[in-house]
Amino acid sequence: MNVNLIYSITGFFGGLLCCVADILLDLKGKDNKEVEHTQTNWSKMALWRFHWSIYLAIIAVPMYNLGLISLGNQIVERSATLGFIFRALGYLSNVVAFFIHSSICYGPIIYKAINDKKEAHNAINAMLKAVEIPFIISYIGLIFGASGTVAFALIKNYIQLSNFFILLTPLCTFTFGMTLRAIKYDWFYDLPGIIMPSFGMACIGLIGALNILLNKTS
Repeated sequence: MNVNLIYSITGFFGGLLCCVADILLDLKGKDNKEVEHTQTNWSKMALWRFHWSIYLAIIAVPMYNLGLISLGNQIVERSATLGFIFRALGYLSNVVAFFIHSSICYGPIIYKAINDKKEAHNAINAMLKAVEIPFIISYIGLIFGASGTVAFALIKNYIQLSNFFILLTPLCTFTFGMTLRAIKYDWFYDLPGIIMPSFGMACIGLIGALNILLNKTS
């Protein structure tokens, strides 16, 4: 079987697995409130959920990044520069995406481990302050970098699919999830918003697989 097809399919299922990790971490319930970087429903959520969210993410992130690497391999003959960017994003995201996910997981783990909730607040705030700048740069860079590169490749026809697939990039899926939450919070307070960036990464694998299957590319 075509190696890049295997990479793309693995990337798709890796993104879906990361959606499961996101649900374990962030499915908090309608009555949840945010108070000084903590969530009121953390006290109701089992500790194992945050542990398993990290365990799944460390497997899922390298899987879904194979989707980016596959696209880089597919288009390198049409554009060596863009092929390099795709592959660089794939390798870099192995570090960046896991850093983002695990940093979010540490907050509730700290909160549940410290009985004095004032001290827990202080510890979480100190941790978040330490990671704030690299976290913001990493999150924006990953979402915009992956989405922008895929969109450019579709527009320039390096990826030989309809421009409609731009709507499946992480930035667009994230925006869609946040829009639903803003329009009808009572329905969409958690899902689908919490999984949409990971679903967008899954769709990058889907785009790569369809590019191979529909165009018989390598």
